[in-house]
Amino acid sequence: MTPFVPSPLSRGFFAAARRGELTVQRCTSCGKAQLPPRPACTACMSEAVELVPASGRATVRSFTAVHRAPTKELQKQAPYLIALVDLDEGPAMMTRIVQVPAAEVRIGMRVQARFEPLSDDVALIYFAPEERSGGFVTDRASERQGEEPH
Repeated sequence: MTPFVPSPLSRGFFAAARRGELTVQRCTSCGKAQLPPRPACTACMSEAVELVPASGRATVRSFTAVHRAPTKELQKQAPYLIALVDLDEGPAMMTRIVQVPAAEVRIGMRVQARFEPLSDDVALIYFAPEERSGGFVTDRASERQGEEPH
């Protein structure tokens, strides 16, 4: 497998992940948070952007199980879950959900970042269920409205 080499724009993001820290890029002009890192803010086009620490917490927006992986290396890990999560800071992030049976994952489930080192400079960011009081947490807004997360 070809080693992953971050671009100059993403190097800081992946270096922070290697230290066990999730970051987002924030615009110092308008305050919008975005991912992936870009040369300018997608809201106001200011080039005054910087990486800032994020909480590492998110909510599952959508997910799917991958049974037929695209590479031999990933096929060894199948089935696995791919998800789109909404970070508490605003941006959405494509990731893998780990440390939970697929049947227990729900839209609205609260998740927390986990880091898997790839090299001395890079780690992948996965998400696992957030645990509180011995149970998994779901989206509190849905619970307040008496709705079932769907």
